[in-house]
Amino acid sequence: MSEFVIVKKKNRKSQQFKLSQTSFTKDVDNDKDIKKIDINKFSKRLDNCIAEVEVSPFFTETFDIINRALHAVRQHKTSNSSTCNQIDEQLPAEVSPEDVLDEGSLNQSSGDRLSSVTSRLEAVTVADEPRVQLLSYGIGNFTTSLIAQYQFAFFLSLRKKLKEHYQTCLVYDPVFSPDEKIILEKYSCQLISQNEEGCRECAEPTIAFMPHCGRPLYNNFLWKNLSPSEGQGLNNVVLIGNSFSQIVERTPKSLLRETGNYILKIQPFVKETSLPDSFILRDVFNDLAVHSFPLAAIQTIRSDIGSPLQKPEYHRNEEEFIRNKKCH
Repeated sequence: MSEFVIVKKKNRKSQQFKLSQTSFTKDVDNDKDIKKIDINKFSKRLDNCIAEVEVSPFFTETFDIINRALHAVRQHKTSNSSTCNQIDEQLPAEVSPEDVLDEGSLNQSSGDRLSSVTSRLEAVTVADEPRVQLLSYGIGNFTTSLIAQYQFAFFLSLRKKLKEHYQTCLVYDPVFSPDEKIILEKYSCQLISQNEEGCRECAEPTIAFMPHCGRPLYNNFLWKNLSPSEGQGLNNVVLIGNSFSQIVERTPKSLLRETGNYILKIQPFVKETSLPDSFILRDVFNDLAVHSFPLAAIQTIRSDIGSPLQKPEYHRNEEEFIRNKKCH
């Protein structure tokens, strides 16, 4: 279980893993109680999980949801680039921009020229399209929890699906064991060097995977990305995590103001799509949703909240949120 999540234990078990994630309430730097594992043997199990996720209808449908949200982020990012100028420069004099929208009005010769131009324009668009940063907080001990293992498999499947369109793959959870850190390196994941408490600004298009995390982690992440450049950070984000609408609905307002005030303020403006409830293990992706943040909505939020944005402070002992001791 990650520092950010509390999940109740279930009675169901697999042959080798507890299905539920285990809550770490003790010092996460104490590794002496963590058993060593056979990394090669575990890697084979993880590869099987990845294969299982990739062929599931759940992953197909979920990736479509993520891809549509990501397209909107990229579209905004590229709208401020010089792509339009490049397109105008590549159109031949005989083919006007209006003709591109009405290919049927062209004669065969112009149609051939348009086909050539279209191919070049597609190359410009792909080359100019910003690559995606993958970020994960709070997966937990994926060598001992089947839930965490499938969540990690999903994250790796997502990266594989994106192919060359991702630029970095960042992961952090303070409960990771030494063996898990080795496995992360083996699967080309970059371990964030310290506990950021979710305070990472996303300057580029980012898919943030934060399954079953605690309210303070989401809250910190929202604050950090709402703060810079009129909320441009948040506009770069596609966040996969606990449904904000359900958090607001299920959490007493007094408690939410203490532990998730930015969730409360931002939720009415978020574009949210629930993940399908079709994965074979229901506890792995339950209550998760894809969240995106349209720029117009962010500007409204900034106007309502005012400036400067106050950094969240938590006065109660949050069991679902392990802090960076060096910063407190």
